Amino acid sequence: MKEADKQLNNWIKECGFTEKMLFNESVELLRAKRLATNLIKESGRQLTAKEVLVVQKFLQDVGNGKKRASITRQTCYRIMNIGKRINRQQYRQRRKIRQSFK
Repeated sequence: MKEADKQLNNWIKECGFTEKMLFNESVELLRAKRLATNLIKESGRQLTAKEVLVVQKFLQDVGNGKKRASITRQTCYRIMNIGKRINRQQYRQRRKIRQSFK
């Protein structure tokens, strides 16, 4: 059981969560936080300058307990929409690469 707890704690840290956040925050906020963290870590080059600022501001607000309470679903969906756009862009790039090898 200890190994499972270690893996869970590592996953929580990788996603940028705290154990307290998992139980006290909405699902939309948690999804948007995980997505924003991954966007900055892995897809930062594909974001526009404005999107980088939006994502960084979101992450700052999530990290601040007082500002976290004022984050709306609309803000979370905005982050998720940025993630969808990047995902689609990456899919198109991978599809072009695969087609070039055929």
